[in-house]
Amino acid sequence: VDALNVGSDVYDRNTGDLFGKITDKSVESATDNIVKPDGNMVKAEIPGKYKVTLKIEMECFNRDGEYYMENNTAIIKNGTLYLATEKANTSGTVQNVTEVK
Repeated sequence: VDALNVGSDVYDRNTGDLFGKITDKSVESATDNIVKPDGNMVKAEIPGKYKVTLKIEMECFNRDGEYYMENNTAIIKNGTLYLATEKANTSGTVQNVTEVK
């Protein structure tokens, strides 16, 4: 969590190509559904695990309504990105793609 910081450059973990820069970050505790001894299911926090949401500003081009990086990597909602920063390697799911003009 502490290795992903606003202002950090983010790279494609597989190619080393620059994705962009982290412009916003939010953190919340990770949760999972567990079954209690009485059979009821409840949502419980997972100690030491977090859900991190990053906003990454990147240069892309629009081709037929889809966004691509210069190296033709598609940036697709619900797609997976494999990310690297100076301090961390991780992956995440694209939640939203917004064009800024």
